[in-house]
Amino acid sequence: MTALDICTTFLAIRLKLEVNDELLKREICALFDASSKSDFTHKLNRKFLNDALLEKKYRAWCNKLMFDVLSEDEIYSLVGADRLHKFSKSLQVFPSVVSTALIELLPVIVSRFGEDFSNIEPINKARLKKY
Repeated sequence: MTALDICTTFLAIRLKLEVNDELLKREICALFDASSKSDFTHKLNRKFLNDALLEKKYRAWCNKLMFDVLSEDEIYSLVGADRLHKFSKSLQVFPSVVSTALIELLPVIVSRFGEDFSNIEPINKARLKKY
């Protein structure tokens, strides 16, 4: 299973959605600004690396050091308030319910599909902006 497949299955169950899997996958890709299903994991990783606090949690999850919980504000920072509201509206679910589900889901996805940073120095933010 891919990261997108796991996200789709988890959110469908957690949010009690009765929607087509392909539709939900498109909505999840849009939420994380991924242009395609194959781009999803890369975009998700990059979103965490654009913020110093989120990057710290991301690195810890990748190296399985801890499962520090994201806050609702960090979810909004990660995906953007507009995208989260649009995603929630399209699925007819409250944004707070979606953010709670993402708080539960993202550490698991990152620990399984994130990049291993155990031997890598922190990413140069100037270089990151090229991507």
